[in-house]
Amino acid sequence: SQFSSQMQTEQFVRLSTQLAEVKFAVAKCRQWAESGVVLSDISIIAADIERYWPVLQHYLDTEGLPYSKDTVAQVN
Repeated sequence: SQFSSQMQTEQFVRLSTQLAEVKFAVAKCRQWAESGVVLSDISIIAADIERYWPVLQHYLDTEGLPYSKDTVAQVN
């Protein structure tokens, strides 16, 4: 799929703050959406998503990116 081929060229990044991580994730989602990736093929995963969620939700709303956050699964 188009998404898979794009992921193969991506690299991991380390960012200094949670806000920087949120901004990076939302910008990457926007970039993928504009390149034709189906939004339901994108997931944002964080070790403690509940801590990120208020800011992440704000930035997704600002970018006009729809989201579905019905379930939270703890992964250790």
